[in-house]
Parts: sequence; C-alpha cells; structure tokens
Amino acid sequence: MKTIFQLYEKRKGILLPILGVLLVSIIALPYLILGEESYVQVHNQMDGEILNYICQAKYLFKSQTIPEFMNGMTKASMLPPAPLGVLFYLLLKPFQAFALMHLLILIIGFFGMYHILRKCSIKVEICAITAVLFCYMPFYPVYGLAILGQPLLIVCFWNLIEKKSKVWALAGIALYAGFSSLSLIGYAWIVFGVLFIIYLLIKKKGTLAREAAFGVVTLIVVYLLTNIELLTSMIGKSGFVTHREDMKLLPSENLLNTAKNLLLSGGSYAPVYGKVLFTATVLLLISIFLLVRMKKEDEKLKEKGKVITILLAAILVGTGLCTLWTSGFILGIRQSIGGGLAYFQADRIYWIFPFIWSLVLAFDLDGIIEMKNQIRPVFGKAILLELAGLLLLVQGYQIVKDNTLNKNARLMLVEGYSQITWKSLYMEDVFDEIKVAISKNENSQTVATLGTDLDSFSVVSLGLYPSVPLYNGFTCADGYSNNYSLDYKHQFRKIMNKELEKNEEAKRYFDEWGNRLYLVSSEYGFNSLLQKNQGYLFSSISIDTKAMKDLKIRYIFSAAPIEDADQLNLTLVSGSPFSSSTSYYEIWVYCIEEATSPLK
Repeated sequence: MKTIFQLYEKRKGILLPILGVLLVSIIALPYLILGEESYVQVHNQMDGEILNYICQAKYLFKSQTIPEFMNGMTKASMLPPAPLGVLFYLLLKPFQAFALMHLLILIIGFFGMYHILRKCSIKVEICAITAVLFCYMPFYPVYGLAILGQPLLIVCFWNLIEKKSKVWALAGIALYAGFSSLSLIGYAWIVFGVLFIIYLLIKKKGTLAREAAFGVVTLIVVYLLTNIELLTSMIGKSGFVTHREDMKLLPSENLLNTAKNLLLSGGSYAPVYGKVLFTATVLLLISIFLLVRMKKEDEKLKEKGKVITILLAAILVGTGLCTLWTSGFILGIRQSIGGGLAYFQADRIYWIFPFIWSLVLAFDLDGIIEMKNQIRPVFGKAILLELAGLLLLVQGYQIVKDNTLNKNARLMLVEGYSQITWKSLYMEDVFDEIKVAISKNENSQTVATLGTDLDSFSVVSLGLYPSVPLYNGFTCADGYSNNYSLDYKHQFRKIMNKELEKNEEAKRYFDEWGNRLYLVSSEYGFNSLLQKNQGYLFSSISIDTKAMKDLKIRYIFSAAPIEDADQLNLTLVSGSPFSSSTSYYEIWVYCIEEATSPLK
C-alpha cells in the first residue's frame, strides 16, 4: 500500500491528467455506442446551428448564398458560431462531425483548465477535479471553444508574457479565435486584451505589452478572416438590410432579479452554479481574514484570499455591467444611436462567468486545505476537510446532473426510457418516403430525377422545425437565423398576417424579434415540437396560399392535420401522414394547388 502511494505521489502529474481526459471523454462515449440514437439538445443545436455548419460546408468556396435556405439567402444568414468547425462537417457525416467536435473541445477544455490551475500553484488533485467539473458543465457543443477554450486562451497569453513556447502560444490563440464566435464572446476577449496592454504600458512594462500585443493581433486577424461574411453584412455590403432593424428590445423589468440570476445561475447557454459556491466563497474569505488577523502572518493564505477576492469582484463587476447594458437607460442610448449597437448583446460577457466560477471553486478548495495546515486541533482539521468534501460534492452533483450524459446513460441502461434523439428528430427514413411520394406527385417517372424535383420548389414547415426538411435536402422558405433580409421577413409575414392577429404573443415575437422565421398558428404559436400521436390539430388556420406561391412554396410539411385544407386549396399528398417507429413527428404533406414556375 505504501509503495502504491509513493508511486502515485511520484506519477500523479501524469496519472491525473490521463484520468481526467478519460472522465470527460465519457460525455461523448454514448455517441460511439448509440450513434444517431443519442440524445442531443435540440434548442439552438438541431433546430439551427448544426444546419449552419452543414450548409456552410456544402458551399465552402463555392457560392455566396445558401440556395436551400430561405429560398436562397446569403451566407451571412447561416454563420456557424465556431467557423473552423465547418471543416469537421466538410470531411465527415453530420453526426460524426458533431460527435468528434464535441470530444475535441472537451479535451481542450480539460487541459486548458488543468494547466492554468497548475500555473496558479493549485494542488494537482484540485486541478484535475476542477477541470473535469468545468467540462461537465452543460455547454452546447455547437459553440465550440467559446467557453471551454477560455482557459487555453489565458494559458497562451500567460506563456507569451513569460516568453515560453511563443509559436505554440500564438497557435493556441489562433485556434481559440477560429473555434469560437466573434459576436458572442470574441469581442470581449479582444477588449480585455487591449485593456491589458494599456495597463502594462501604464506600468511601464513595454516588453510585456509587446508580447501581449502579438496575441491580441493574432486574435483579431483570425477573427477577421473567419468572419468575413458577418463583417461584410454589418457594413451593408451583402446586398440586404438585416431583419434586426425591425427588432424592438425591451429593458430588464427588474434589474435586481437580472443581476441575481446572472450571479447565481448564469445567462443563456453559459450556466453557472453559484448559489452554494457564492455563500461558501464569502464565508471562506471571512475565515481567511480572521485567521490571518489572528496570526498576523501566513503570506500564502493571505495571497489565496486576495486571488479569491479578485475573482469574486470580477464576477460582481461583470454582473453589474451586464445588468446595466440591459437597463432602460442604456437601452435608450443604444437605440438613439441605432445601427448594430442597438441590438448588440454586449452583456454576453457573462459567457466568461463559468470559467471564473471554476477558478473560484479551485481556489476555494485550495484555500480550505491551506487553512487546515494553519490550525492545530485535529478536530478542526477534520471539519475543514469535511467542508471541502461537502462543497465539492454539492457542486459536482449540481453540474453533473445537468449534463447530457445523464439522458444518454438512461437511453442505454433504462428500458422504456425515451428522449428526442438525432435520428428521431431528423427522420431520414421518413423523409426518404416523403421524397418518393412528392416525386410521384410531381409526375416523375423515377426517383433518379428527384434531385431536380427538390430544386424546383420550396417547402414550409408547420409544427416542426424547418431544420428537419432542410437537413433532408429540401429548399426551405422558412428557417432560423439571426441575420437575414428584412425585406424577406416582410414578404414571409404576408403568409400569416391574419393568423398573427389571433395570437398577440406570437405576433410580438415575430415582429419584434423575428429570428425564427416560422409558420405559426394561433393554437400553438411557435411550438415546433408537436409530437406524433398527441391529438394535435390545426383548426381554422388563416394562411395566405397566394403569398406562399409568391415565395415559390409548393408544399407544407405539417406535424398535425390541417382541418380546413380544402378551403385553403391544399391537397393532401398520398401516403400522409408519414412516420416511423422511431420518428418524433408524423408529417402531413400538403401540396398547394396551381403552383408557380420553378425556382431560378
């Protein structure tokens, strides 16, 4: 036993990182076992971002538009949040690309967090545990390294300042920029980098400022190169006015609640688990202060207290800035200035909070262990160790329970358990049948001519995500985008002018936000998850089929029957509804009579 412990002490710097990588890789293991029957978060992944990668890969270096999306919208309307991720979808099948990209960012996230904590002289066990928990936070894989890559980014800048492995440091910074979003979080790191350079210059540390500048320039250049379409559209060179000009942003109704949620729960797609950790951190800081005052020494414990204080202050200041950005006062100024500033979400600096909170957790645990070494009673030491274990247990449970691994594990192990999976949502088998039925409906003699048929009209979805037919090769008049033509939005709205008047909430959602350019109904609004066999029915829906024809729409894919189909001049395609034992939806395919000429 003693020999094993000695071996561990000697080799833990190697063993723990290996164990950590294995633990975070388990998150992606179900992809290998279940394949396309794996659970994948739908929101902002399967309903949109994944299709951005697929379509950008399909037309990489080929076209300035995506023909299948919104009847041929510019590439700026389908920008993936991690541009270099397109390479995965270029070389692999979509699910394989998603799974491998997820695994890669998990491994990078682990090593980045592990190494930054090691550079902070945190105990190696705490480094490994914190890095694993950081990776288990339920971040969306489609956002690449936007959050999980932040530790890597800081390590690379740190190495630049120390003049260590400069080439590798610049490569790491370039990797982060290429695998993250400029508009979601990249802008913040550029600003922080510039402020850091200014700080170094004020401190008359010109040599260090120059090294940091190399990193910031690399960050900016790579972001510029990978976001050409976005930047072109922002300066009006892409040929359309963005639909964002129609957006009507509302200020936070309760600034205190907004701040509280950001501090303790985090923001959209950047969850934090600060409820217990915030309390523990404040109590630890008080304890450190009292202990240092009593002993009037112990520089090591005092230094840890300072670092924890700085980290907590950074979160509090960041929370204040985010809250201020959404306040009525600042929103009024933004709207008076107009342009991109009006709808720019600068408050997304909260995407840095999960990283900072993870650092806080590590320093808290390390601080508690350090306090243990400063007190004599064995009983007191035992209590501190128990507190450290309890904090780790509570934080670990909160984080791990929300990870997608839980649902995938149940899919593998629990009989009768069901979830939306990649296969059940995209339903390739069902859409193969739909293609054959439409081919027959279009009087095609063989399925061999089906490619031409699919290009000759567009479709629209009702009660299901437009990403589903788009994934299966159809040209869609609808879609999910945060940057498409304002004129096209107004054209599409004509289809459901009357229906929107029946549902004030849906009307406001479409008119004042509009990223989801979906066909809606007064009964179900923008609900695009109308599951089969649940008795859904579209009754008395008011849609303008003439306006549909103007947008070259020939077919409606509906997740439920349309009661007044005859009055709307809709003909049910033979074979409807289409479904399978594994499909989430059943698809009722309606053909709009007297369709117009093919798309050009």
